[in-house]
Amino acid sequence: MIIRYAVLLLALFAVVIFCCPSLSSAPAQIPPQRRYDQQIFPQKTVLLSAEAGGLVTSLPFNPQDFVKKDDLLVQLDSDLVDIEIERYQAQIDMDTGIQKAEILLKFRRESLTIAEKLYSIVLERTDDPNNDIRVGSWKELQEAQQLFEDAELEDTRARLALKDLHLSLRRFQKNKEQLDIRAPWDGVIVKFSSLPDIQSVVQSRQVEAGEMVQAGQPVIALMKVDTLKTVIQLPVAQLPRVSLNQSARVTVQGFDNEPMEGRVSYINPKVTAGATVNVEVAFANPPVFNDQAPPGVYRYRFRPGMSAAVELIFGN
Repeated sequence: MIIRYAVLLLALFAVVIFCCPSLSSAPAQIPPQRRYDQQIFPQKTVLLSAEAGGLVTSLPFNPQDFVKKDDLLVQLDSDLVDIEIERYQAQIDMDTGIQKAEILLKFRRESLTIAEKLYSIVLERTDDPNNDIRVGSWKELQEAQQLFEDAELEDTRARLALKDLHLSLRRFQKNKEQLDIRAPWDGVIVKFSSLPDIQSVVQSRQVEAGEMVQAGQPVIALMKVDTLKTVIQLPVAQLPRVSLNQSARVTVQGFDNEPMEGRVSYINPKVTAGATVNVEVAFANPPVFNDQAPPGVYRYRFRPGMSAAVELIFGN
């Protein structure tokens, strides 16, 4: 009898489970979708301008080429500057003004010393008050003093003239340095057309060899991509939990299994109209090619313009 009732209860329980499957198990938890809604930007972009006007004679690199710090990017014609440098250097090498002035000054100093001694003898003699023996006179002492002062002035003029030559030489050497535009850091050359946010400032056409450029004219653009950044918007209420150098996790779209460690690099002090604050998160861009990669080949894993998901890591 007991066995019959047990079988009946089990059968009834099976019917209930079959009719009401929601009672048998909890609904499956669907993991939240990662939102790749943050755009990736280069760490910085710079427009390099000509400090002096001139003729472009060399552009060693092309857009998409990677360059190292201090690499020569643009060279302007330096023929006229080289001529002036050689001229001033020759004048300095052949200048003898200081040597002549020093010799004359030494002679005038010795002559003044002799005149002073002779005149002192006149003052000390008591047996020849009228200076009939004619040892030295006040007039001769004054003439020696004047000649010495003239020699001092000539020495000063010679030194100033040589200093002026050195300053002129340095000025033209500086002008020549301004004709060479070098990379301020490692980066990739980009076209002006790749920078839509500054199209109102520069022309979209690239400068080419053989063209004349004016002082202050942008001639080449360089983008730093070994470190990238993205900007997230945080509600003001969460701002007290965020600090500079705080850890973050950046996952680039298409690279879900390669989250990158990031850091808060900047917190905008201004609050937006939506009561949020823009926070920059920087992260390293791993290289995939070494320095031996062919010109024009992108050497890093991630590119500016990609999308990423960013998670700030908070403590307990």
